[in-house]
Amino acid sequence: MVHGVERTAIVAAAEEILAAGLWCVVEVCVDIPGQVWDRRLVIFREDGEGVADAVADWVEATPDLDARLSGCARDSLHVAPAAPRRLCHLARSFS
Repeated sequence: MVHGVERTAIVAAAEEILAAGLWCVVEVCVDIPGQVWDRRLVIFREDGEGVADAVADWVEATPDLDARLSGCARDSLHVAPAAPRRLCHLARSFS
């Protein structure tokens, strides 16, 4: 679950994405060494708290996937290259 400082950072990132006129998107890392990210969830909420709730639900349902928050264009749903990105969850730790 996303709590405390992490939640505050996700709310802030969501508000920045929304202020840019984008929808928030949860992406998962499908190739860790290559850092290839794939969109899995578009969040049609217009408030940072609601986005953070959706991210927390996603992480709880899929804890084995690394996840980050990004933004996509509202008219095409394509990921916006200049959108802020915020890591939300790391599924595994590396030593």
